Amino acid sequence: MKRAWSLLLLALLTAWPGTALATSGGTSLRYGGGGQGTVMFDGRLHASKGFRCEDCHTKLFDTKKVAHITMADHFTDKACFKCHNNTNKTDPMAASRDCATCHRKVASNYETSTDAMAGIIATAFTGDDTAKAVLLTGNQGATAQSTACLSCHGAATPPKPVTERGKTLDLHVDVADYRHGAHANLPCATCHTGQKGAESFTQAPHAVVRPDNATCLSCHNVGLAHQIKAFGQSAHAEKLKDKVSCGNCHNPHAQPQKPQQVAYASLTAMYNAQCLACHDNAAKLKELSGKDVPDAKAAHAFLTNWSAHSRSVMCVECHTPVADPNDHLIGEKKTAVRDCATCHTDPGKSLIVVRATPHTGGAAPVTSGYFPPNQVAPVLSAVGGTAVSGVFALALLHGLGRALPRRRHTGALVSEYMYPAFVRATHWVNAALFLLLGYTGLSVRFTEASWALGLEAATRIHNVCGVLLALNFFAYVIRAVATGDIRQYLPGEQGGLRPLLLQARYYCRGIFRGEAHPYPATLERRFNPLQRMAYLVVFLVGMPVLLASGLLLLMPEAATAIIAPRPFLVAAHLTIVIGFALFFVGHLYLATTGATPLSLIKGMMTGRHEHPMDKPLSEGKPSGD
Repeated sequence: MKRAWSLLLLALLTAWPGTALATSGGTSLRYGGGGQGTVMFDGRLHASKGFRCEDCHTKLFDTKKVAHITMADHFTDKACFKCHNNTNKTDPMAASRDCATCHRKVASNYETSTDAMAGIIATAFTGDDTAKAVLLTGNQGATAQSTACLSCHGAATPPKPVTERGKTLDLHVDVADYRHGAHANLPCATCHTGQKGAESFTQAPHAVVRPDNATCLSCHNVGLAHQIKAFGQSAHAEKLKDKVSCGNCHNPHAQPQKPQQVAYASLTAMYNAQCLACHDNAAKLKELSGKDVPDAKAAHAFLTNWSAHSRSVMCVECHTPVADPNDHLIGEKKTAVRDCATCHTDPGKSLIVVRATPHTGGAAPVTSGYFPPNQVAPVLSAVGGTAVSGVFALALLHGLGRALPRRRHTGALVSEYMYPAFVRATHWVNAALFLLLGYTGLSVRFTEASWALGLEAATRIHNVCGVLLALNFFAYVIRAVATGDIRQYLPGEQGGLRPLLLQARYYCRGIFRGEAHPYPATLERRFNPLQRMAYLVVFLVGMPVLLASGLLLLMPEAATAIIAPRPFLVAAHLTIVIGFALFFVGHLYLATTGATPLSLIKGMMTGRHEHPMDKPLSEGKPSGD
């Protein structure tokens, strides 16, 4: 009873006029055991009157007259009522004996308040009238009440289904998690109140009041002003209003007492499970938001390995301000972190890795499963960049050499239908896809560049273009085999080293002198020996490796199981991409070496190949057209 009076006294002092802080640094202390009865004691009034901490907490005026006051006694009348009493007319006024002075909510409906319910322990419902009537008091401890509740709610399945919707309600509590949780020593009725008071827990199903944010804040009300404000501005609160509460994200039955002592992987699994309870269920998302929303995996399809990310990183790490993960300002999708370097960088530079370090098993940098090209094969990347630049420079010099005065063909040009419509269509589709793949691939590689498309969009487009490239290639091969056009790519009569040397000599010397082409294009032989060799390598090596490595990277979980180490797969994809980049530059330049600089390009649009009048016409017509 003394404790109750002193509680009321402290509450009154807190609200008394003139409590302006005279000294800086004052803080508020929570007084009470939690629930709706908790009040805040503010020492600023005492500080403004010149009192020191030791005046109340170590001794009171004269130790010869008053017993020693310890920290353990600082919330009893030993300290407070020596001043605040009815006999001392000059000292501060006496404390109020009216509970409603501070506890208006409790006093207005005491039987259903959390303070009253905290002293009630409901036994497990067994159907026995005697058992129904047994209500243990709070003096027997919170553990006793928890044991009674967990006898049903802690079982894998309730012994007796007591609700019509029992299979759809989340009534299960993990006993092990609860015993080690922050709320293990609290009576269940602290948060779970009955609509009809104690009687609600003697009936099945229990008619209880659903805990809401106010329930949590009746205890968790210290130093959370910025988090409460942030939550009110979050996407959850703005879009879902009262459909979401603290309990949707924080599992009160499993919240650890000391998160820093919990393995980071375990902590991630627990917190992410709370997020995925909604975000991994498209139907539930639609029920909450009223519109079709992709589930978590579909929304994160741009990540190279969704499973690994969901196991290793807390959702809030990327969906709250990176500098303050405790901030409850969960933003919309567009504000989430999409820069891989936020995690995948030097451990000391990654805020997320630094935050994981204090946790058990959380000190290692998050690098496994992610292999940016410059880290997988830095030498390969450097060689590739140099090679592409070299080929581009060589093509530029070769073009300048062709522009110098030389013997030119001055006769009339004739055209011959040589390129079937299907060949032309697949050619331009192929060219467009390669351009898109190149741009999106570079955007993924250089996510922070001003010209980059952005990680999510670039990844999605890259994946789609890769699939379309595979379909386009297979369609071309099937058509070539079916029509016999595949022979255009086989060595045939042009086999051996000599034709290759003759063609190389023409590009290195003859083309500058205006000499005739040693192997002019015909219907039966559209490609010269060097072209045949290049296309054969593309058919047999380039495209198979490109598509196979791309497919495995599209399914990273399967790739990890098939190929180890995975960096080899990324290096193979990068190597073949560099090869195609060299081919693309060379192919684009050689397209200008026809009868006129644009005649070959025009031929791939109209299907007609231009050549000098003195060149013999081919016989027959293009296959497949």
